[in-house]
Amino acid sequence: MRKWWSQKTEEFSAFLDAVTEAEKCVKEGAVAIQDVRNERLAQVLQLASKTPFYQERGLGAHTALEDFPVVTKQDLRNNFDDFFATGAGVSLAHLHPWINDASKAGRWFRDQYLVATTSGTTGELGIFLNDKASWGRTRGVIFARLMLPWLRQKGLLHFGPHRQFRAAFVVATGGHFMTALLGQEVPGPARVAARSEQIPVQNPLPVILKRLNRLRPHLLHAYPSTLGLLAQAQLEGKLKIAPELITMGSEHASLRCRQKIKEAFPKAAFRETYACTECVPLATSCPEEMLHVNEDACIIECVDENNQPVPKGEWSHRVLLTNLLNHGQPIIRYALEDRVRFVSGKCPCGSPFARIQVQGRTDDTLYFCGRDGHWQAHSPIPIELQFLGVAGLNQYQVYQPTATKVEIRFVAASNAYGNSVAARLEDNFKQYLQQHDINGMVQYVIEEVAAIGTSGQGHKVRKIISDVEPPAKSVLVKAQEVRRT
Repeated sequence: MRKWWSQKTEEFSAFLDAVTEAEKCVKEGAVAIQDVRNERLAQVLQLASKTPFYQERGLGAHTALEDFPVVTKQDLRNNFDDFFATGAGVSLAHLHPWINDASKAGRWFRDQYLVATTSGTTGELGIFLNDKASWGRTRGVIFARLMLPWLRQKGLLHFGPHRQFRAAFVVATGGHFMTALLGQEVPGPARVAARSEQIPVQNPLPVILKRLNRLRPHLLHAYPSTLGLLAQAQLEGKLKIAPELITMGSEHASLRCRQKIKEAFPKAAFRETYACTECVPLATSCPEEMLHVNEDACIIECVDENNQPVPKGEWSHRVLLTNLLNHGQPIIRYALEDRVRFVSGKCPCGSPFARIQVQGRTDDTLYFCGRDGHWQAHSPIPIELQFLGVAGLNQYQVYQPTATKVEIRFVAASNAYGNSVAARLEDNFKQYLQQHDINGMVQYVIEEVAAIGTSGQGHKVRKIISDVEPPAKSVLVKAQEVRRT
């Protein structure tokens, strides 16, 4: 009991400290931001100097950030154990059984690290760890930037034991997914006044609507493609909720999607995040709908194809990320294949943080016709879940040339049997079609390939591609309307 309390105190104490420092940066502006940033960077570089990866390269705590090498996801995979301090007790061999067990999601590996996985924009699996204090700092910055300003507008006594705050996270579950981990539980003493519920995005939409109608959340978080479907359901009267705050991330939100969300939920405050598993609080939108970099949590370098800085205002070929919050697994000048540019001038909202624009992921929604003739819209994330955690899978791509056909291409790991990977993918996709009662309505082929091409912008891989135009009215049928076979 004493050990448990000590660990929870460590996490919650880091959470409170991060909230305090985040508020200081907002109130005191550029000088405070620079002070916090420099202090945290020095701590991260000091910790990195104790890891074999950087020790072997002669890099220490006094090395300038720009002298650290650029690290790719492949570098991290190939040298995974060496990115942890000697004696940390972390190895890829020990982690593989853990990440392949979905029941371990949200639990602490070796009672010390929270594990998250991602395929990111390159389609390659990445594994990232946060220790307890790092996790507390991450959640603290997110709370300070997303929740606290909104709560202040409402009044800090708007919610409490007398009126419990209800949050719904419509996200990918069943694995070590960062967004699900963030919404898994309410931190510390706040549980008296708040309740958080996860709703698997891979569920059929009627199931999601039923749970949301029952919960009636004040906060609704989902991927933009999912929010677009929920907004349509709200406009059609199938969803009847009145969220006060809507947050979204992980995908690019088109102007059309934003307009539909605002039409469906006109009274809700709306916030967007730019985030990744490697560092969640990269940037947060303001009331002016501009993304502001959380400069006290990360350093973002916009670079060209040779990893040289690009002039301010120009689009990057990629960005180099340094996570200032994670002391468990140093992430320094880590290559993200995102195209980003900094925006000059001050934002009308008054935020002291720099503004950026991001060219986000462009995966498509798939449209299938159900047995009753009604169209079903399948957003990218639930499709992607069928591929995460498949042993021996390096990359994948789903292509829908027609409404009744899907082509799945994959690259197997060098030590894996392609036939075994293909069999697992077929099992997963078949179960997905059965879950949505469109098995037999969609033909699919699965093919192993040597490589999957990028989109032409950096090294991003479009993982979900469709040539099928959205139907005039995409209707996701009620569960009782589906004819079972």
